[in-house]
Amino acid sequence: MKTTILKPIFTILLLAIFSSAFAFQGKIAVIADGNSPDPDDIGGTSASLVMLKIFNREKDLVHYTHSCDLSGMKDREGMMARSLFGTAEEWGGFIKKDFFNFNNQRDAARKHLAAQINKASKKSLLYVINAGETDLLYEALVRAKKGKRKFVRYITHHVANDVGDFHDLTDILRISGVPSRKVFVQRIKDQNTNLKKPINNMYWARNHDSNKVREIWKHVKKGETEWPDFKSIKNKADISDAGMLWYLLTDFKDQNCTFKKFENKVKSYLRKTRKGKKENKTVVFDERQLISSLTISPNPAADVFKISLQGFDKAKVMIYDLLGKLVYKKVAVNGVVEISRGTDFTSGMYFVKVFGEGNQNSVSKILIMK
Repeated sequence: MKTTILKPIFTILLLAIFSSAFAFQGKIAVIADGNSPDPDDIGGTSASLVMLKIFNREKDLVHYTHSCDLSGMKDREGMMARSLFGTAEEWGGFIKKDFFNFNNQRDAARKHLAAQINKASKKSLLYVINAGETDLLYEALVRAKKGKRKFVRYITHHVANDVGDFHDLTDILRISGVPSRKVFVQRIKDQNTNLKKPINNMYWARNHDSNKVREIWKHVKKGETEWPDFKSIKNKADISDAGMLWYLLTDFKDQNCTFKKFENKVKSYLRKTRKGKKENKTVVFDERQLISSLTISPNPAADVFKISLQGFDKAKVMIYDLLGKLVYKKVAVNGVVEISRGTDFTSGMYFVKVFGEGNQNSVSKILIMK
């Protein structure tokens, strides 16, 4: 009788210990390519950030690099950047200095990722979600302290992501300091199975009353429409790479994220936050304030950009960062002002607000990229 009673109790204790030992307790780095032939990462980037937010783990994201497979594709780089910065801005709580464009910030990205590896420890591993290529991780590991490399873990779902232009997963394993491939690499099932479906699976986001949720839809839809002749993505919602984060954030329990699970988790999160205190958002202006009488080109901008105003003969142009700090102001005459980036702007998203005579005003956004 005693043995019969103690056996299930012992089993429960073992399960509790096992779950605790494998519970996610570390930090997260994401490498997203953008896929030169496949635009799935545009929606996947937005969904990934939202997953971090709804699991209340946004502070654990210590590095995000995008566009490592987009050499010379400026439009796609811009789409990836807008998905990253736009979602982070709308949902709040992310640190934009941890975001990098691989094409024009390669050295900064590998130094930053190496620094995050150096902060890792046995109690706080660094989990690298590889939604891109392997070159960046290899270059960061080379720069990191040898004794710290063993605290990195690699999560992937498709072998196509395990190769780079110069280094592949075999090279990474060789210098990782982790003796077992099974310990270093966690390969889960192909996430395209559940997270690449007809686009009506994301209509819940399109029709939602929250700007936050519609932000996800905007980038998922952009991914679908950008390559209309690419049959694999046509009329599909694809956030497949975000499934790796879902697996991590569910404490390595769920490799089967679906659009419905994602939807339910988002809606549950919003219900809880609406009942509680207001979120500490980093945006200054509501998306509904943005109107078309103000155009900015080029956008994204790297150096010089021009602001053109319709219906404003003379106006004051003021540019704010995401924290509401005024970083630039100038009076525009004849409806145009040309701005040189100079030292006023670091990479990131900014709000441009124009004040005209007779209480006229207009608001838009610009993304500054190195």
